[in-house]
Amino acid sequence: YHLHGYLEIPESMVMTENVYLDFMIRLHEKESPILPPQITIALATNALLFVGYSLADWDFRVLFRSIFTSISSMTNLILAVQLPPTDVKSQGDAIKYLGKYFGSVLGKDIRVRVYWGEITEFAKELRQHWEATR
Repeated sequence: YHLHGYLEIPESMVMTENVYLDFMIRLHEKESPILPPQITIALATNALLFVGYSLADWDFRVLFRSIFTSISSMTNLILAVQLPPTDVKSQGDAIKYLGKYFGSVLGKDIRVRVYWGEITEFAKELRQHWEATR
């Protein structure tokens, strides 16, 4: 599913600020939901992995909350792979804040775990874990 559109279908693309705002509003509509039922079910019943997003980015934070507050039941594990913040006074404080924010944003039944590091390192560790448990 291509949340922000598919290049092969230009009219599906979310490319302007106005289209993005319309998209965000439609996330909350009950009569004609933007997310197909299969996607809503998948989001609510599977562990989720976010790669390539900046957790500190406001666009991502708004989208994240919009999607997950519109789903009544949710998975209990979300994992985000995140580069440590570099443009802050204290990287440790920023990591602590973002971890706390995403650990509580969806309520106490939802766990958001953040892997702080490069995607290549995450993939390597994931593969090692997968092979060790097979």
